[in-house]
Amino acid sequence: MKGAATNPQWQHPLPSGTGVQKGYANADAARFSGEHSSSTLNCETVASYKQVTPNCTGYPWLHNLRGDRTTSSTTAEDVFLSPSRSMLAEEELNPEEAGLVIKKRFRIGLLSDMFTYGTPYVGGDEVAAVSLAVREINTDPDLLPRVHLEFSVQDSKCDEARTTSMALIMEQQGAQVVLGASCSRASKQANEVLSYYSIPQISAFASSPVFSAHTTSHEVNDTSQEEEDPYPYFLRTVPPDSISARGMAELVHHYNWTTVATIAVDDVYGMESIRAFHEDAKALGITIATEVHYEPGTKDFTELVQELRQSHVYIFVVFSFPDEMARIMEQAYSAFLGGDGYVWIMDPVSLMDLQLHLSEELSEEQKDAMLRGCLSLEKFVNTTAPVYASFLERWRAQNDTIDEASGWCDPAVDAAGEPLWMRYDVDTDYSTYDACIGKNYSRAALSTPVINMYDATYVVARALHEVLLTSNASLEEIRRPQILEAMLAQSFTGVTGPLAFDSAGDRSTGLEYIVWNLVGTGAPKQVGQWAPGRGFHFCENVSESCSPVRWSTEDNVPPMHSKYMIIGTAVFSSLSDGTWYGSSSYPWLPAIHMALDEINSNRNLLRDTRLVSVHQDDKCDNYDVGANAAFALAQDGATVVIGTGCSESSLGVQDFLRYFNIPQISGAATTGVFSPDSTQPEDPFPWFMRTAASDSDQSLVMAEVVQHFGWVRVVTVARDDSRGREGIKAFEAEARARGISIAASLILPTDTSDFTDVVDALIRIRVYIIVVCAYNFDFGQLLEQAYAKGVGGEGFVWLGSEGTAIAATWESGMSSSLSEADKNQIMQGYLGVRLFTNTTTPEYMSFLERWKTQPDTFDEASGWCDPTVDIVGTPIWMRYDVDDDLSTYDGCAGYDFGETMTFESQALTFALTFYDATYVVARALHQLQLSNQSLSDLSGEVLLQAMLNQSFAGTSGEVAFNSAGDRVGGVHYELMNHAGNSSLHSVGLWSSRGELQSLEDESIRWSTADNAQPTAIGFQVLGVGTDLNVDQGTSYYWEVLAAIQMAVDEVNADVDLLPDYLLKIRVNDTQCDDDRARSSALGFLSGGVAAVIGNTCSSTSKASQGVLEAEGVPQISGSSTSSTLAQDDSGKDAFPYFMRTIASDSLQSRVMADLARSYGWSHLATVAVDNAYGNSGIAAFLEAAAVHGITISASLTFPNGATNFTEVVQGLAQAQALVIVLFSVSDDTARLMEQAYDAGVGGAGYVWIGSEANVVDLLWKSLSTQRSEAQRNDILRGFLGVRPYIDQAAPEYQAFAKRFRALPPTIDLASGWCDPSEDAVGMPLWMRHDLDDDLGSYDACVGMNYSAVETPGFVGTYSYDAVYVIARSLHRLLHEDEQHSSDFVGEQLLREMLNQSFVGASGLIAFDSVGDRSVDGLLFEVANHAGGTAFRHVALWSPQSGYQDCVAGSTDCWPVLWSTGELGRDAVPRDGYCEEGSVFNFSGNVCELCPAGHFHDVTAGRCSRCLIGTVNRDLGATMCGLCRDLGPEYYQDEEGKEVCTICPLGADCSSGHSVIGLSGYWRDSQERSRFYECYHEDLCEGEAAAGEYDGPGCLAGHTGPLCTVCAAGSKNPAEHQAVRVAGETMPGGALATTAGRAKSQSLLQVARSSSRKWLQTEIVRAMLVRNVESLAQWATLTYDALTDAWRSSIGDQLEEEIAEVAANGFGAYTVSCQIMSAVISFSQVRAPSRAHAPRAAT
Repeated sequence: MKGAATNPQWQHPLPSGTGVQKGYANADAARFSGEHSSSTLNCETVASYKQVTPNCTGYPWLHNLRGDRTTSSTTAEDVFLSPSRSMLAEEELNPEEAGLVIKKRFRIGLLSDMFTYGTPYVGGDEVAAVSLAVREINTDPDLLPRVHLEFSVQDSKCDEARTTSMALIMEQQGAQVVLGASCSRASKQANEVLSYYSIPQISAFASSPVFSAHTTSHEVNDTSQEEEDPYPYFLRTVPPDSISARGMAELVHHYNWTTVATIAVDDVYGMESIRAFHEDAKALGITIATEVHYEPGTKDFTELVQELRQSHVYIFVVFSFPDEMARIMEQAYSAFLGGDGYVWIMDPVSLMDLQLHLSEELSEEQKDAMLRGCLSLEKFVNTTAPVYASFLERWRAQNDTIDEASGWCDPAVDAAGEPLWMRYDVDTDYSTYDACIGKNYSRAALSTPVINMYDATYVVARALHEVLLTSNASLEEIRRPQILEAMLAQSFTGVTGPLAFDSAGDRSTGLEYIVWNLVGTGAPKQVGQWAPGRGFHFCENVSESCSPVRWSTEDNVPPMHSKYMIIGTAVFSSLSDGTWYGSSSYPWLPAIHMALDEINSNRNLLRDTRLVSVHQDDKCDNYDVGANAAFALAQDGATVVIGTGCSESSLGVQDFLRYFNIPQISGAATTGVFSPDSTQPEDPFPWFMRTAASDSDQSLVMAEVVQHFGWVRVVTVARDDSRGREGIKAFEAEARARGISIAASLILPTDTSDFTDVVDALIRIRVYIIVVCAYNFDFGQLLEQAYAKGVGGEGFVWLGSEGTAIAATWESGMSSSLSEADKNQIMQGYLGVRLFTNTTTPEYMSFLERWKTQPDTFDEASGWCDPTVDIVGTPIWMRYDVDDDLSTYDGCAGYDFGETMTFESQALTFALTFYDATYVVARALHQLQLSNQSLSDLSGEVLLQAMLNQSFAGTSGEVAFNSAGDRVGGVHYELMNHAGNSSLHSVGLWSSRGELQSLEDESIRWSTADNAQPTAIGFQVLGVGTDLNVDQGTSYYWEVLAAIQMAVDEVNADVDLLPDYLLKIRVNDTQCDDDRARSSALGFLSGGVAAVIGNTCSSTSKASQGVLEAEGVPQISGSSTSSTLAQDDSGKDAFPYFMRTIASDSLQSRVMADLARSYGWSHLATVAVDNAYGNSGIAAFLEAAAVHGITISASLTFPNGATNFTEVVQGLAQAQALVIVLFSVSDDTARLMEQAYDAGVGGAGYVWIGSEANVVDLLWKSLSTQRSEAQRNDILRGFLGVRPYIDQAAPEYQAFAKRFRALPPTIDLASGWCDPSEDAVGMPLWMRHDLDDDLGSYDACVGMNYSAVETPGFVGTYSYDAVYVIARSLHRLLHEDEQHSSDFVGEQLLREMLNQSFVGASGLIAFDSVGDRSVDGLLFEVANHAGGTAFRHVALWSPQSGYQDCVAGSTDCWPVLWSTGELGRDAVPRDGYCEEGSVFNFSGNVCELCPAGHFHDVTAGRCSRCLIGTVNRDLGATMCGLCRDLGPEYYQDEEGKEVCTICPLGADCSSGHSVIGLSGYWRDSQERSRFYECYHEDLCEGEAAAGEYDGPGCLAGHTGPLCTVCAAGSKNPAEHQAVRVAGETMPGGALATTAGRAKSQSLLQVARSSSRKWLQTEIVRAMLVRNVESLAQWATLTYDALTDAWRSSIGDQLEEEIAEVAANGFGAYTVSCQIMSAVISFSQVRAPSRAHAPRAAT
């Protein structure tokens, strides 16, 4: 039972001034002394008793004695007031004389908070309510008829420390029950004291859930899961806030708000109440976006407001005090957290008194906007109930205690002269009362706490009454726990309604609530009701008692959203040059806001979340301005950024946002830098996406336009910013892929309008087709300045990007001083590509209709913007900065939506893409919501992916994205043509992938006089053919083709080299086949080629040269090295029209011979392919090797295309050479090395030296993939290759390699197939390999990803230089020679080519008289296989210095890794040559003599063991001797022995290699050389003399040792008495020693002394068994027999002697004796206790 335990200390001694000093016996007697008063005592009776004229009007509260005053002790003197002190001194009354009823006093303490929650006078209402109740009770004859209630008042000021003192004072004053306090924290503190004295406490105001027994149930009155009551002496007539918190949670849920922020004062009231709300909210699926709390008394809520801003919610739930609530709302409102769309749900006291604390500086309009829509729940009080009406009548009938005229309290004083109604101290001077708490009851509104306090007083009185009635005890005998128990049991209808309590003291009945609503300033309105378990009922119509909710929204509908998400917008409304973009030209920001308004009003899209924009003006300026705008948006909490409108500033925005994982989507930033390309296949800006098409799409369309009109050579001009550079870069890549030559790439500076340098370059280039990526203002100036110098007009075509395809080029790009005629002449023939808007789609038409009906944001009258501000208070429509002060917006950017317009121009089209971008964000968020993704903690990665996944029909067309964020599909470009003045008309339509949709050729207005399409005149095209052996798509040859193409492109783009001519290539693949080479050469001749680059293979170069030379066509190769292509045997030039940039094999062979000499190898083998390359190369090597005295042990060849190398491998094995020189191509070499490795010719110790054709990745790739990687590496380990060396540190090579790696890929990395680009004659550039014989088809891809090439190969570099040899020679013929004609002959071109001398990518390019490259410009390197496809540089050779090994510590040169796994010159393998009798030791890398027992097997090339029957004692022997040659007594039955063995007794060894047992002797196996003489010779018949060993030759039916064991099915043999050992051989053939024979005989003698004959046989068996496992098995089998035998007491002697033999064993007997000893010991342990007859051996 609550409070049942009585605290023995509750009877606390009273301080001085109590009844003890008045003569009472003790403190109890003082408290319950029987001091009396009359229930009928009133003003008149008192006056009559005192014999004075009644003047009751001066004492309006003097209605009854002892209950007519409030005592609020505020000084030390007051604190210790005697409990007898009242308004009338006791000595003035004589009850008996007055005839009054004697009543005993019962004191109630009232702990009031006179300045509760910052509101003065509140405590006065509570005092008045208690006073009224006490008066009524004391005058009620049926309620406590003999008890007089009195009460004293203490002001806690809602302060914990003060409350402790006040509670102690009340206990000291004798309070038996305490009412109050008015706030939860004071009540909690008071209860800590009062419960110690078992004083019940009942509050009418303290609603914190902390006083309730906590429960895990969310059902009201569910006590099934209650915990222990934490405050057992506490009750309250106010319901706990846990119930109203539940109502608040259900209110949020009722309106489908899913997210809230909560605010609570950090005390027991706020924190416990908000905790209860959190539990109920979460149970209903409501997300708490943020939880903020503050210390009581806080004035500055800046940090709290900032946290609320970061929560991005519209719904706030608050448990606070009215004055603090007002400050929170004011400061939040100033930060734009309030007003339209916001809802504040708070406790009822804050709601009722909120307006009293609002700042007077706020206007009424501001207060209205701030307060409108606030909601609260308060316990319902039925004001129509009779009990309430009766109370209200009595309440209002009380005499006022305030002077209406003065506005101050009635000056009445009590009997002691203390003011009745001036009880509140503002300061700390408790001797004065400087605040009035009087009241005008006739007009005062009743608050719920007042009537709760009134009912609480009756709870006490009724409980005391029942205790007195039921206990028959006197007032003195009643204990406080009894009163508490009776209070908990009360159940009656009070003024507040049905009243009862649960076991924790919480109110359990009358739990219905009113929903209050603030409609602005003024009294709150009742708008609905709520009760636990019954939900809400809201008013639909206005009535006297109830009204519909007035929301904060403009249309007064319930806010749709409980939270908002900040969308950053960075769209320029001004340019840095002061241009104002607030006009109808750039309505991008209005389009975004229109989309946001539609999204936020769409109840089917983004439920419960509103999108709010914050804006920054990026001014379409530079990178830094964009980064600053992004920083500001991130600070404002932007989840995603829409914008910017310009590419350059978008780079700044993106570089900042991606570090914070904030997605960015633009509707106008089109630069290709945001898209992956061949040089950067990964997405360079993964957080960027766009609804505008990438410039790469536009560039593709522009390239298609150029190709469509047949223009093969253009010059490009780009604005020097990311958009211009990337746009032109993409165009040039697409153009080159289509065979279009880029004559030059020019850059328009951005820091000047003087384009003289660009114009001068255009004059030199003499190209009529000019492609421009720029803006209208740049383009207009360029047109004007170029035209002034003759570039433009007749015959010229300007093709511009979408930035030029607007009327502004005419209107503001060119000078206003130009006449219209001049402008028309300049613009004539202009073509421009721009985005196309399909104005017929339903989406577009619907958009346009809505657009025009939007309210204008521009005031026509004032000429200024609408003052609307965004979420952070920044003006939305005043975004233009004239100066650099970004904190001010001094230019108006409003918009007139009613203006008739369409969205077909560039700027207006981008308004559509920005509108669609906004919907991309909204739809992505919506889909995340549908997938139950919380938007409160949404990560940037998740949002970005959802945005990338969007696909829908937008206003600008179909909207979808690729993985890089670029828009795909739905984008089209139209070709615009200048139509006169500022007009442009559409003449064609392309898709974004370059597909021509429509074209009206006849409607194009060209710059020519006859309006004919211009052609690129003045240029002559010369074909350059090349022949490449593209072997099965190997990347080695891809590089060659790519290098040639790159060189051609560079020559074509070089304005100083062949400026008027275009080089093209035509590719034919010979596949290193002579017949195909001749056919290819004929094709070249028919195509009119001037020269041929090729062939790859020397043989095909020779084959094709026979055709080409006949027509005088020079051929220059970068890879044909055969010396036969230079001079023949007579010294004449064998092929005078052949040249090469690679070294001849004669030089390479010299290098390889020098290599062999450098490493000390004197005996080598060579292998060569049987063709021109192999034969000439190996011949040159043999000649160079002979000079160095190198012996060639074998020179082998194989046919071209061979697959079986068995003969070559056998020849290498016989040659026994460990160093092998190869002249072959890589795939042949790989097959040869594999087969050799499998045959043991290869691996550790071998060195393979290959020519340059082997030092390529194809060597590894040609190995069988059936082998493991480790085995393939083992095959190639130690491989050395000699190849031409190019100085990679030379600037020419570095520049070449850099350009090579920067080439766009010609292969689709996703599909693995080639780009389908074709050359000028329609032949595929990058699908050049024929697998079949159909030369008209190319069925293998040879494209590649150039950025992955670390260093271009030497063949590609030489071929690159070969192109320049031809180009420079042509330039001499066509531009520098006097002839200056294209009608030259091949001999002239050849002469110019032979005379070339320049530094190319591969070094100095010069030639001797036969066309071989001059040796002065050549170097060679030794490359060592380094695993997989890799080779490492290990040495360098030059004609001047010879070989140079790597320098220690070098980073680009390594020591050789040999096949042995060792490194460096100290570990160089030997060449394997050894003198007769010696073989090569790979591990020791030395020659070693064959050891004894072996002979040198010359055929096998190794030391072999002497065969059975032969021996050898010498080192380095070439043969072994026969044992039988020594005599019949010698033999050797093992291999690899040094000496012969003497034949044992009992055997025949005449064969010299085998031992045959004679009759009468026995051995246990063929391998044993010991024979035993059988004691019955007839049992041992001897062994077979021939054939395989077939046992010891026992008589039929016999087996086992000495043939004494019966075979299966035979009887026991006769008993044998003795066994004699015939003999034993020892190593070297010596007989067994006498000592050994003696020990053997000793053992046999022991056996003979046994009383059991069978044991002799068993011991012999043990002696003959060879291994331990057999003995162990034998011990198990003979166990039973041994145990039986042991019962006959063989005796200790046998055991000792066998043990002795075991310890000192000899020969082969040792093991047998040891085991026998163990068996004996084992048998002794296991022997049974009684004797048994021995069992015969089986």
